[in-house]
Amino acid sequence: YFSDFYKEASLDNPIARGSNILRLRHVPPPPPPDCNGNGIADSLDLASGTSSDCNANTVPDECDIASGQSADCNINAVPDECDTTVLLTADFNNGQSAPFVLNGSAVVASGGIRLTSTASGAMGTAIRPPLSATAMTRFTAVFDVQIGGGTGADGMCFAAFDAARFNVNSLFSEEGPGSTTHQTPTGVGMLTVQFDTYDNGGGEGENTIEVMHNGVTLGRFTPPFDLEDNVSRRVRVEFDAGMISVRITDAAGTTYTAFDHLEVPAFQPFVALFGFGARSGGLTNEHRVDNVSFAVSGPADLNGDGIPDECDCPADFNRDGGVDGSDIEAFIVRWEGARPEADVNRDGGIDGADIGAFFTAWEAGGCP
Repeated sequence: YFSDFYKEASLDNPIARGSNILRLRHVPPPPPPDCNGNGIADSLDLASGTSSDCNANTVPDECDIASGQSADCNINAVPDECDTTVLLTADFNNGQSAPFVLNGSAVVASGGIRLTSTASGAMGTAIRPPLSATAMTRFTAVFDVQIGGGTGADGMCFAAFDAARFNVNSLFSEEGPGSTTHQTPTGVGMLTVQFDTYDNGGGEGENTIEVMHNGVTLGRFTPPFDLEDNVSRRVRVEFDAGMISVRITDAAGTTYTAFDHLEVPAFQPFVALFGFGARSGGLTNEHRVDNVSFAVSGPADLNGDGIPDECDCPADFNRDGGVDGSDIEAFIVRWEGARPEADVNRDGGIDGADIGAFFTAWEAGGCP
């Protein structure tokens, strides 16, 4: 406490009574996240291997399952998205950019890709050839972004874009494929997540994460931290069934959901290139990307529907190899808890239609 019991407004009476009291109080910061309640911060759990993080979203896998963020239809304590996929990763620690092709100002530097330096008027891209020769309908991408060190512009983006319209040598700005300045329009056949650090007009903001499809803005999110503070941040982008989700961490490792199943209207599948683009103008920043992973369908998901093949038999809900009353009990428990694996009809919701779908399969007494 600080106090001042004498008025200072009058020189004639220097001891006139006053009663000014200032109180200063320190409020300690909240404890770091500990989603599994084991007394160890989640970040330390993951660093020490006490908990696993197979989907690279900075949340222990057991918490993803417990919260319903991830389904676990075969009840093996592994999120289904990890059971059904294999990771294609690139950390650039060997000084090579492959399988990414670098264009413009992009170079491999300090174990990552630097899309632009702090030089004015720079533009760079890093583009990966298609993961599959078939049209893209779903993907998961995880990567680190780092922006800063300059005077504050312009931003960078991650994009999935049509290989029939663009190629691995395409050069584009933070606005996405087809755009080389903030004034040039982006192209069709692209899905872009933009990390914008300078407002060029049009209400885009100067600290904004924006999702665009074919040049049309679908949503904007302003994070509670500065995107250009030169801190490496983990980003996770998921796209499936015409919906996109974007999550990003802050410096303390807390994950923020920018978009959760944001609809991408009238999406037309295409064979997809994947890449990053960045630009600086009169104002500048370094724009970096590192530790890039893509999840693609693996041998446990031969039909590519994102569900372990062993779970494609809803009648055997508890996966014990038989269809009996124990499957009903297991289904009801999961349905009442609104668990993702109770979405038997795969329509994205847990409702009465799933009960009907389960009992239709159960009464049939077997699996296809």
